[in-house]
Parts: sequence; C-alpha cells; structure tokens
Amino acid sequence: MGEVINFAEKLKRKKEQDTPEQQSGLDVLVNRGEFESLNDSKEFQALSLEGKIVIVRQAISNRIGQVEDIFYEVVRDRPEESIPILGRLAFLRKLKSVAGRTLAEVNKENPNRIENKAA
Repeated sequence: MGEVINFAEKLKRKKEQDTPEQQSGLDVLVNRGEFESLNDSKEFQALSLEGKIVIVRQAISNRIGQVEDIFYEVVRDRPEESIPILGRLAFLRKLKSVAGRTLAEVNKENPNRIENKAA
C-alpha cells in the first residue's frame, strides 16, 4: 500500500496549490477556505457586519468543496478512513447554515441599512 497522507496534509497541499499571486490577502483567505483566519485581515475588519458574514459563508463554502474533494479520494481508496471527514463536512455545513441564518436575522433587524436596499 502507498504512502498514507492524512486529511490535514491533503487540505494543506490543496490550499498551497490554489494561491494566485495577484489576489488580495482577503481573496486568498476566502479562496483557501480559511474562515478561521479572516479576523486577522484588515480588509475583513473594515467590512460591514453583513459583508463579514457573506465573506465567512463564502470561505466556509470553499472549505466544504476542498473537504469534499478529499473525502471522495479517501472513500474510494480507504473507506474506513472517511468517517472523520464526514464529521468535518457535517460541522462545516452546520456552520455555514448558522452564518446564513445570522445574516437573515441581521437584515431583518436592520431593514433600512444601505446594504439591504435593492440596487
């Protein structure tokens, strides 16, 4: 059997492959799915609450896509090792759902905010 690469290592390699040089720091974090690191970005801190929630949801969506790619590889080759990845996917989907509900509540509580008005 070949070299066993753990989930974290595969995710790290995926992130390193997906880093175009011309993107802003915030774009890189979002594209890599690094929602945990967004607060370190000055660009992120400057966003409105609604903007922050949208960015977090996009970063989580990107992370879900990355984890799904890894899941399909692992489940094909070593199904017994895929169970922890399923747990991570469930957690990420729940987190994204909570962020969506939070955005809906923020918009409901502040219907006159500029961000909520149709263009």
